[in-house]
Amino acid sequence: MTEHEAQADGAAQGAVIAAEDGAARAQRGRWLVHGAALLALSSTCVVLDQLTKWIALSALSPGRPAVLVPGFLSLELHLNPHGAFGLFSGLPQGLRLLVLVALSLVAITAVCVLVIRSLGLRPASSVALGLVLGGGLANLGDRVFRGGQVVDFILLQVDGLFRWPTFNLADAAITAGVALLAGLSIHGWYTKTRADNPETSQRREVP
Repeated sequence: MTEHEAQADGAAQGAVIAAEDGAARAQRGRWLVHGAALLALSSTCVVLDQLTKWIALSALSPGRPAVLVPGFLSLELHLNPHGAFGLFSGLPQGLRLLVLVALSLVAITAVCVLVIRSLGLRPASSVALGLVLGGGLANLGDRVFRGGQVVDFILLQVDGLFRWPTFNLADAAITAGVALLAGLSIHGWYTKTRADNPETSQRREVP
């Protein structure tokens, strides 16, 4: 190899390394931005949830609902010491609190790890994860700082036909986040299926 060829080869390798370094820095930058957005959204969920719970505790009394939309939407204070749908109601209070706190921490950690590993920190997945994380931490805060009781106060019903269990803003954030994650997973699966089977996709597109 001549000196000129060696210099050209070195320059090419340097360009490749510089491009890889630039891509890595850009990737880290995106992760930092999306991570900051995730933390900001989850923190906002916690603050809004705790604020509305404080207002509910100050303005509402158990058994005395405030009707907003007759036959559909009411505010009714309910302190829930159990898990969802009355889970662990037969356990002593101290043990029940430990079990619920431990399960909440495990669930929050598992969701974060699974989402980041499967979807990455993209804008949509960051929003979904922020909602789930914020809602989970808000209800966990109730368990820890309100004697194991979660404050619920939103009641949806259709008179005589349907009555949804009382919930709070944290529950709504978790539900919205899980629904968004499900949509992203279905979209990712559909996109991958189309990419793996281009002939099938082309046949479907032909009129």
